[in-house]
Amino acid sequence: MKIASRLPLIVAILSAAGLAISGFGVRQNWWTYRLGFQGLEWSAYCGLAAAALALLALAIPRIRKGAWVVLLPSLLIGLTIAYLP
Repeated sequence: MKIASRLPLIVAILSAAGLAISGFGVRQNWWTYRLGFQGLEWSAYCGLAAAALALLALAIPRIRKGAWVVLLPSLLIGLTIAYLP
């Protein structure tokens, strides 16, 4: 059950990295504006997925036991990343 409690945090961190790198890549001319906006869109989707996974893990008592310290920040990060773009 360790992976079930850590997966939302991993997805939330990856979506935050995608959000940061999408704008930076456009500024450095690594890709076009269109691809940068697609990166923003997909990081928002990944943020929602991280929040959904965290809520699902919080709803299951066997996973929630002792893992709420990791799940609550992943829920907040996921919702924040989904809100920003």
